Amino acid sequence: MDKIVSISLPVDVALEYIQDVFHDAGASGKGSEDYTLAPENIFALAPESVDSSQLLDFLHGGVLEPMPKVFDGRTLVQCVPSTVEIAAKIVCEQLTLSEQPALWLHEALLTQEELGARNLPHVSVDGAIYLVFTGSFDSSRVAELIRYSQQSWHFLAFVVDGTNTPGSVAELIRAAKFILIGAYDGESFLYLDGPAQVRTSADKRTRTEQ
Repeated sequence: MDKIVSISLPVDVALEYIQDVFHDAGASGKGSEDYTLAPENIFALAPESVDSSQLLDFLHGGVLEPMPKVFDGRTLVQCVPSTVEIAAKIVCEQLTLSEQPALWLHEALLTQEELGARNLPHVSVDGAIYLVFTGSFDSSRVAELIRYSQQSWHFLAFVVDGTNTPGSVAELIRAAKFILIGAYDGESFLYLDGPAQVRTSADKRTRTEQ
């Protein structure tokens, strides 16, 4: 596999996809009414030699080289390539920068009752369910949590410094120190390094007038 690197993305191309993910995770609206995203802080984890057309096609896989087929005792199977281990190391580094590190993961499938039966810590924000893990982390534990929460079609995680439960998903986005977003049909991730900025009244008025 080619070396996996962090590649800066143009915000105008990435923003629509990111906002769709936020919306699926409980954010109201899809127009970034409550926050802005700094273009210099949006990256993709992808092979160094990836073609630009593939890099900006966030919905489809194929950015990573296919893994060899292996015999499972019955037939040949081919595992899907992934950058989970690399993403986990980055997330773990971000968590160590916080005084009260918390990892929030959007749970797209399980209900609160199912999570309670499995004794998994969770909260509901804007009607969306989030797994919330605090305390000490290492990269293997973070990788395990990413794999548990990840779907090929959706993944969203926030690194937060603090234990307060936000009143909305927009508030959670603004509070996040780091955001990891699934992309490329589950093969890899986008990430936002640094908190989203709060939109001012002037920003909102300008957007409305456009």
